[in-house]
Amino acid sequence: ITPGISDHTRFIVVLDSGLKLILEVKGQPRDADIKAKAALRWVNAVNRDGRFGRWVYEIVYHPTEVLKVLDNYAARRAA
Repeated sequence: ITPGISDHTRFIVVLDSGLKLILEVKGQPRDADIKAKAALRWVNAVNRDGRFGRWVYEIVYHPTEVLKVLDNYAARRAA
């Protein structure tokens, strides 16, 4: 890890369907489980509330996986 450079990046992607995807790109899996559980708790709470649309969370460990995740959600919409 380069000093001053984060080992993760989070994006909020609003898909054509209105679904909101929190997409986290992690460089190191060392704390991924803890962060993923926290994110999923947040997503579940927001979805239970229902006032903010439907949210999902995905985590990838390499930037090349981002397009695979986005393509997967696009394919679900097309089906």
